[in-house]
Amino acid sequence: MKKNKESEWKDYYKSLTGEQAFQERIKGRQPVIEINGHPFFIEARWEKLTPKDNFLSTGIDLSEAGELIDNHYKIYYDTKTMSQAEILTDITKLPENVVLIEIPSLYDLDPVMMAELRNKDPRAYLDQHPLIMYREAKVTPLEDTPLMELVQKNLEKLKASQPSHQREVKPSPNASKRKGNSL
Repeated sequence: MKKNKESEWKDYYKSLTGEQAFQERIKGRQPVIEINGHPFFIEARWEKLTPKDNFLSTGIDLSEAGELIDNHYKIYYDTKTMSQAEILTDITKLPENVVLIEIPSLYDLDPVMMAELRNKDPRAYLDQHPLIMYREAKVTPLEDTPLMELVQKNLEKLKASQPSHQREVKPSPNASKRKGNSL
């Protein structure tokens, strides 16, 4: 039953387009972005993405996501905590439960709220940034990201910093031939 209700909710959001989407947004309905199979509410006013039905997660703070690249945020995302993953620069293996996600700019995610925040007409940005009430983030496995290259470089550095060959201490050939006490 819950799956059916969730499916209806998602289908309704996806059906909102054009003027109907705009009217729903003006009434307070927030746009949604699906990240790795889970819906997140877009809270442009606070520059946050908040997971639906998971109040334990801190979500994703876009103000801490770094620069926009080609009008998108590229964020390492922890699929377990549903939040931004912290990646150390000295990693030697890919972290588990982490993927790279691409999130459009806030103007693309919620052009109505961005206009409101700039004291403009709510429709001001809709020509350049059409309102899409339900969208999906692009998800890339870590193996297909620059992080894989970083892991390889760190492994090479680690290997180079270790002694290449430990000397083995072998007993002298005469030591094994001795018999008895040597007084």
